[in-house]
Amino acid sequence: MRGRTKETVKVPAWASALKVKRGDETPIFMQIREGIRHAILEGRLKAGDALMPQRQLCRALKVNQVTATQAIGDLLREGLLRSEHGRGIFVNDMSPRVVSVVCSTSLGGLQKDSVYGDMLREAADLLGRGNVKLVYKTREQRDKKVRFGPMLEDVFADPADAYLTVGIQNEEYLAELVKTGKPVVAMDAAPTSVPFDGVMFDTFREGYLCTRRLLESGHRDILFLGHDRGAHPGDPTGKTRIPEPDDVRREAGSRYALEQAGVRATPEHFMDPAFNVGGPEYENLAKRIKAGQVTGVVGYKAQMDWLSEHVDIPNKLSATVFGLHHITGSNKWSGCHAQVPEMGQAAAHRILRRLERPKGRDEEEKEFLGTVVTLAPLVVEGASVRRIGPPPEIYEYLKTFAAEAARA
Repeated sequence: MRGRTKETVKVPAWASALKVKRGDETPIFMQIREGIRHAILEGRLKAGDALMPQRQLCRALKVNQVTATQAIGDLLREGLLRSEHGRGIFVNDMSPRVVSVVCSTSLGGLQKDSVYGDMLREAADLLGRGNVKLVYKTREQRDKKVRFGPMLEDVFADPADAYLTVGIQNEEYLAELVKTGKPVVAMDAAPTSVPFDGVMFDTFREGYLCTRRLLESGHRDILFLGHDRGAHPGDPTGKTRIPEPDDVRREAGSRYALEQAGVRATPEHFMDPAFNVGGPEYENLAKRIKAGQVTGVVGYKAQMDWLSEHVDIPNKLSATVFGLHHITGSNKWSGCHAQVPEMGQAAAHRILRRLERPKGRDEEEKEFLGTVVTLAPLVVEGASVRRIGPPPEIYEYLKTFAAEAARA
């Protein structure tokens, strides 16, 4: 009977250089792991190269299967290697992926203590740990004729693996990014018919919670203050204003809160949008407050600051403020804010998941397209000069409501 022919194992150069020292203090699996790591870092194993079959590696290094599996498993978890079912184990491309951050605001605005800045800092931290390089495209690179963000030719001038938009709410603009076929995740984008991943403020719930907070305090004469995007182009007099889209949703939430409380919503509850704080509308508001016709106000911090400076505010007036996410002892007003850090984290996770998703799997891609992640606001128990808002047990109720709404 003939003996079996001994299998000849062709050992690649990188594996030949890998010497296992038995009796060394360093465990054998760690020696193998570090040897493969150095081969990758030194360029002897390049991105896309296949690792030799594990059985052959064991024979070449004269180690058992468990030892080799442990060494390779560590590198798979680190991301230096990747496993493809039925094909083998390959060296990953470790060059950083590039995400273009397309902002409706300026870079200086992002760096300040702002909602967008806080969201983006959280996102950038997670993306950085995921070996992602961020390239910023901000308002500095836009034409004056384009109101929505930087010029698209500037955005497309640098190659990107994905786009993370911040405050871009124009459907046509987003559509151009989607057309590239790259993942698009939009932070603070109004829902549109364009299929993209979104992480946005739930302004309907924000308006609801702010108004509900005043209602729970016993207020019924509540005034909702919005602002606008300027004069309507079809009105030569400039008197017709274009309301801020987010405020339309906030107002709807405020109306819903009033209806739930059995308060009939009338025009008296909603001030016509007026961005010019301190204009004629505000003079009229000051008179209504002094006359006791308004006891609760829902609006922005700038509007409340104007009231603080120009109106002798009666003690019975309470207010809740949109977007007041940094409450300090100097603030007179309590507020309602979005879960800003969580929004940035959610956006980063979605970018990473899209980047890691293999191309060409249409059914799996559909899992993402058109999905919008909405994070409900939470009520802030901030310091205020006068006691504003409901008793502590109501805070807990509103927090529970916000959590349930976010899950829904």
